[in-house]
Amino acid sequence: MKPKTLTELLATQVPDVKFVLEPRMLSMGGSLVIYGQAETWKSWAVLDLATAVSEGRPWLVFPSSRQKVLLIQTELTEFMYQDRVLAFVKQALGGKVPENGHQPLFVNDQELKLDTWQGGQVLDEWVKTYGIGVVIIDCLYASLASGTTKDEIAIQKLIDAAKRIQAKHNTSVVIVHHKRKEDRETDSDKRFEEMTGTAKLGYWADTIFRFSHIDRAEDTVKIAIEKERHAKERSKDLVLKFDRQQLRLVTYAGIPTSRGG
Repeated sequence: MKPKTLTELLATQVPDVKFVLEPRMLSMGGSLVIYGQAETWKSWAVLDLATAVSEGRPWLVFPSSRQKVLLIQTELTEFMYQDRVLAFVKQALGGKVPENGHQPLFVNDQELKLDTWQGGQVLDEWVKTYGIGVVIIDCLYASLASGTTKDEIAIQKLIDAAKRIQAKHNTSVVIVHHKRKEDRETDSDKRFEEMTGTAKLGYWADTIFRFSHIDRAEDTVKIAIEKERHAKERSKDLVLKFDRQQLRLVTYAGIPTSRGG
């Protein structure tokens, strides 16, 4: 590579950037971080995200393009997570399992640590073998060998593993951050760096969603869109309700936002 003149730079043909979530929320090879207060339905939302993108239907209020999705769950045991997924399929999807080509893939492993060399290699192999377009990591602290997001070296190693699959395979990466259960007694609505103890993920992320309570009794949440690196104009925050019958975030009219009306 050699330096370009201004004329050469302006004449360079730049390929179109394709987006998994519109408007310009998550690009192919891009990054999204989801975080926020406890019990704001983040894991249910990303389960909905995985099935929505696998089928190419909208998620929340965002149109999606169909991609092969790998959801990595590192916090719950396989039995507990299977129970959650079974409930989601029954109540959110009406008991209908999508066809094989439109199903997300799942890894449920509490021993998988993505900040280690072995974890990074395994992740790369899965992405290459199965043609994964979107990786969802749920959740951050449980995917680190040290088990704490305040470990700056571990965070950087995880980011490096994510960057490798982004660069090699043009794979999008979504990371979900929950507080550890023992840290939830002081569950104030904190900003990302204050909650995680690191600024590294915030710099890496293209887009950041913050989930917070509006009314716990009514199961209403606000999703603040704190960062939109590729946006042409600022998006409005979302106010949604968790429907316990459908196990997904819906509009106040009762229309599942992930169904696009």
